[in-house]
Amino acid sequence: MPEEHGDIPPPPYQRHATSTSASSHGAGRMIDPYIFTSPTSAILDSSASWSNSRSNGNGKIELSINIKEDKFPDLTYGITPTVKEYAAEKDARREIPPSNIVVFYLGTEANLIPLRLIALKMIKSHSHRVRISTQETHRDTILQFQQRLDGLRGRDGEELEGKLEFYDVLAGPNFSLKSWADDPQQMESTLRSFYKSTYLPNSSTGAPFAADLIIAHPDTLAHVHLGELYGIPVHIVSDKPISPTISIAHPSSNPIQSNAGEGLTNYLSYALVDNLIWQNLGRAIKKNFRQVPLGLELKIPITNLWDEGILGRPDDWREHIDIAGFVFDDSKGYRPDEGLLGFLKDAGKVIYVNLDLSTVDHELRENVVSALTGGMKKMGYGAILSIKGMSTAGEMPSEVFILEDQNASSWLLGNEKVSAVIYDGNLNIASLTINYSIPSITILVSGDDFWSNRLFQLGAFPRPIPIEQVSVEFLSVALDEALSSEIKANLKELAGSLSSEDGVQKSVESIHRHLPSLNMRCDIAPGHAATFYHPKFCLLLSGVVAGVLAEEGKLEYSDLALNRPKEYASTQADSDPIIGGAQAFFMALSNSVKSVRHLFSEKPPSREVDISSQQQYSIYNEQFPLVDTVTGPGPKPITDFKSGMKEARREMVEGVKDGVKGFVNGPLDPLKRGNLVGGVFGLVGGSIGLVTNPLSGAIRSLESTTRGISSELSKPNIYKTRLAPTAASSPADVLRKPRVESSKAESKFVSGESRKMILNAWRKVRSEESIRKRRMRRDGILRGVDVSSFGRSEGIDIQYIRGGGGENVRESKDRERGEVVEG
Repeated sequence: MPEEHGDIPPPPYQRHATSTSASSHGAGRMIDPYIFTSPTSAILDSSASWSNSRSNGNGKIELSINIKEDKFPDLTYGITPTVKEYAAEKDARREIPPSNIVVFYLGTEANLIPLRLIALKMIKSHSHRVRISTQETHRDTILQFQQRLDGLRGRDGEELEGKLEFYDVLAGPNFSLKSWADDPQQMESTLRSFYKSTYLPNSSTGAPFAADLIIAHPDTLAHVHLGELYGIPVHIVSDKPISPTISIAHPSSNPIQSNAGEGLTNYLSYALVDNLIWQNLGRAIKKNFRQVPLGLELKIPITNLWDEGILGRPDDWREHIDIAGFVFDDSKGYRPDEGLLGFLKDAGKVIYVNLDLSTVDHELRENVVSALTGGMKKMGYGAILSIKGMSTAGEMPSEVFILEDQNASSWLLGNEKVSAVIYDGNLNIASLTINYSIPSITILVSGDDFWSNRLFQLGAFPRPIPIEQVSVEFLSVALDEALSSEIKANLKELAGSLSSEDGVQKSVESIHRHLPSLNMRCDIAPGHAATFYHPKFCLLLSGVVAGVLAEEGKLEYSDLALNRPKEYASTQADSDPIIGGAQAFFMALSNSVKSVRHLFSEKPPSREVDISSQQQYSIYNEQFPLVDTVTGPGPKPITDFKSGMKEARREMVEGVKDGVKGFVNGPLDPLKRGNLVGGVFGLVGGSIGLVTNPLSGAIRSLESTTRGISSELSKPNIYKTRLAPTAASSPADVLRKPRVESSKAESKFVSGESRKMILNAWRKVRSEESIRKRRMRRDGILRGVDVSSFGRSEGIDIQYIRGGGGENVRESKDRERGEVVEG
């Protein structure tokens, strides 16, 4: 694969206003009623409603809502549909095959800790290989976590210490969505980094890597784009509620005025915040195009990391949303610094301060540190300061200890000498203080006050202190309140309500439970992840099985397509106010109150989102469309390269009308000459980058062209000669090279007996009866009917030869192989 292919950006996840909905075809274009008044505010004024969304500059979005109808009822029933997930195994006890997992994260050190703990658990329990893609500032702590794998081995005897990786994402240490809005080029480089982290080899060992699963924190934004591109599952892990509900307003919202009921206001807050964030980020959103950061209407599974004793599960959250509980670091094996041990031994009562002040200006930061050190001395406490961004150049009083180890929090809060905690509101520290019943004070640094306000409402914490108001006097009053008998009793009661279940284990189980595992198992060795698909035999193959078969001359890698276990129906419109979620409901309400009024007067009828039907829509619309069901202008079915080019030109022309004139000739001319790579790069040229300019015509043109190529390559009558590209001829094919390299490398360690079993199985799976059964099974999975998992005794359990150099291993393998059955 030529190196320059690594710079091909993935086509962003998008939504066509004119595409067909899940429930109907030919839906009309919805009028966009927005008037964006500034980069940080938006006014909607339609015949049915008026709303104003405005960022207050402190991380909150203030909302005003006015429904233009007297005595409008509240939304008292959850209107979200039930969710039937796709290709999920019913047997929760079945082992999940080891896979390559990439974790996308941008943010503070404290909020990364739960993701690191989940990654470690996935490696130890299932031998997954996990790559955490995040900022350079987190490199050292991830490398420290790697040491917890030293000496451990997986199920097949493979060493685990190399299974946790760090990938440097080009993003500043003080990342925020606002920084992307201020500097779009920064967003481009960051999203490109996430893209490359899914396929580039390990920078230290050179080991090939190709992602099978994306786990993402909500703020990273790249996950849906890449999941759609590769056809691999995406899972969101969140520390705040991000799924629309009538029970809770969006964590970033502050409804200051609304004539709608509480339930309706809460539900609409998710749509209003979503729109303002993307108006602020995109700066190029057109009235027929809306970028969706999370893909929530696609029912992507979400694991939430808090305890239901703190915030209960809303009744209108459906099957794809889990609450796993708090994720704690048990601190086993942690060895504190000798200086810290000495300080604790000599100190009396101690207050632990954990703050991230790296985004705060110098003068304010110095004022906060001065108030903390002066206040602790005045109140007679020792202080352990873990403050990111604090200057350590000056001398500190003897009562103060500077803690630089970011992994010490769990161990430290279990120490009986810690009397109280002062922190910045992050959920990781909050969960630890609740677990150990340690009184706490919150200093609001970024405006992210969701959890601190929630704990204040529960009577377990004092009112949070805005960072601008921090002083010795305020800290003294807050500490007295935190140590009061009433708050300490409430905190103890809250700690007693926490679940005794392991949040880390439940998180791993949640991620595994929602995988399309029926599409991720090798048909010959079900204990291995299927990375390839042989269309001729309807056969899913793992890398190691494909490698053995290729070595033995039974197939060529060019015979194989990349396995796509999960498709995303991103070209389906979300016009249905129930199926589409909060955004569709909001748009329907804005256009006509009558269109949704029936949902208020009575409990809405039961509805279901069948993810299997989305698979059928995606696959058949992209590869085998039989009838043009779209009437009038809008996307047309794509069956081959020619129709893909025709649709690309139509999308491009439509894009030109929206101001995308610079994209026309660049991509289309080289594509007409057969130069696909040149066409893709031509599409990137003429702008600051495709990923930062999600203009509908240009992006849909790339999508249509790629779908046309995919359709032509998938035609049954040409699979023998043009089944699958062998190099990176499209953005998605960057996974091919590392998968082939991994396949070749792993197959060299397969024992002779296992090779014999693979070749015997290869002979059997090519029989007409075997192919027919697999086609029926695949069809059943696609239609959403219950399909049983492979039996525990089915398939091959591959054995490996570990240790030794290449020649010695090969000679040993040759001696063991013996007679094999020719296929």
